[in-house]
Amino acid sequence: MVLEKLKLGEVAQIIMGQSPPGSTYNELGEGIPFFQGVADFGPRFPSPRVYCTAPTRFAEPGDILLSVRAPIGRINRCDERCSIGRGLCAVRAFDTDDQTYLEYSLRSMESSWDSLEGQGSVFGNARKEDLENLWIIWPEKSARERIAGILWALDDKIECNRRINQTLEKMAMALYKHWFVDFGPFRNGKFVDSELGPIPKGWHICTIGDLCELAYGKGLPESRRVCGPYPVYGSASIIGSHNEYLVKAPGIIVGRKGTIGKLHRAKLPFFPIDTTYYVIPKASEYTLNFLFLMLGRLDLEKRNSDSAVPGLNRNDVYRLSVIKPPKLVLEDFDAKVACLFSQIDSLNFENETLSNTRDYLLPKLLSGEIEVGAVIGIPK
Repeated sequence: MVLEKLKLGEVAQIIMGQSPPGSTYNELGEGIPFFQGVADFGPRFPSPRVYCTAPTRFAEPGDILLSVRAPIGRINRCDERCSIGRGLCAVRAFDTDDQTYLEYSLRSMESSWDSLEGQGSVFGNARKEDLENLWIIWPEKSARERIAGILWALDDKIECNRRINQTLEKMAMALYKHWFVDFGPFRNGKFVDSELGPIPKGWHICTIGDLCELAYGKGLPESRRVCGPYPVYGSASIIGSHNEYLVKAPGIIVGRKGTIGKLHRAKLPFFPIDTTYYVIPKASEYTLNFLFLMLGRLDLEKRNSDSAVPGLNRNDVYRLSVIKPPKLVLEDFDAKVACLFSQIDSLNFENETLSNTRDYLLPKLLSGEIEVGAVIGIPK
């Protein structure tokens, strides 16, 4: 494979973002999605949180969204027309056939942006000329297409699994609602009044604090982490790994600061940092599956107790009233919902393997260390 290097500005147009007036923003879906930076990024595509009725800079479907403010160099792919703010730019290949190859080339450079920021080279802010002068490995067209096809196939399978998991989790939540909100399986029995409305006889009202503890995570700065087999959880996601764990698996992590109320399920021993809580059941019948679904219906992300830095006060959560079904009902429910979570865990494990494969292949395919013809067994 013949390799050469070209500057990004030679193969793509770069559209720097520009933030419209704040008075044009809304969360009601009016106008088009407005993305400001990595806070809007997902695993592959951004997720709309804010909309704009008077956009000034646009990205089109297929454009590469690249963060130009710290953390610089993070990548998402645009899947709908949107407005972009000053924290982003859109990268659009002059030849549309090169767009996917270009995306993976930029993804392969994410770690190099970290080192540039650490040296103060871009001062936490990448200019258009910085981006235009980036060197991109540029093999012949047929090789670019094959490399893009291999990596895209892996990402497609990961995305497919992710969507299946979203459906499975919705099914689990629907089952929870059917049992513990609508009382579908118990409609033929006797009901009694409670502070939360009629509930089946023999059931009780309690508080979250009666069912579980939200234990504080522990500080673990990045400088103290030793790469290892145990995931480190922040409030929004896994943020690294460590050679020691704080909590045995399985577990539930709850965002405490920043991304408040977001729930994560851990199947490996894990280390939750001090921006999180982790859940400790107060009785064996309060399974993690039940608690995960129960907490998921409480809209914890809307219970901000700190106007400056979003925060979730556990004492406020402890006081929330919920229904406590009998032990036998909880055991029956868990037996039915466990198969859904088992499928979710299986697909998550497959996605981890696929992600590791993609990340291993990415630099080696781009550098020519692995010939594209040598890669077989890519999922369809």
